[in-house]
Amino acid sequence: MKQKDVLIVAFFAAGAFFLLNTSAGRALLPRRLLGAGAGAGTSAPITGYQKVNEILNTVFPGEIGYGWKYYDDGTSIGPDGAYYFQGKKVWSPS
Repeated sequence: MKQKDVLIVAFFAAGAFFLLNTSAGRALLPRRLLGAGAGAGTSAPITGYQKVNEILNTVFPGEIGYGWKYYDDGTSIGPDGAYYFQGKKVWSPS
């Protein structure tokens, strides 16, 4: 192949790549290069969430505390669906 043919094939391949990888009208590669979705100069996306682990509740039905879920960040969820954070009720489904 001549150099001109190689450039034409590369041009069309790059165009196809950008066309197939568009999201909301912007190509995937430029979004990554520009850091779209990242904040304040970071290259990793910021989600605002920390990893939280559930603490196993070994209480059986009929015992006090059955139906509660506990998490290692101080959050707990009651059997009625109410959320508590560090002992204070912060949300209720009703």
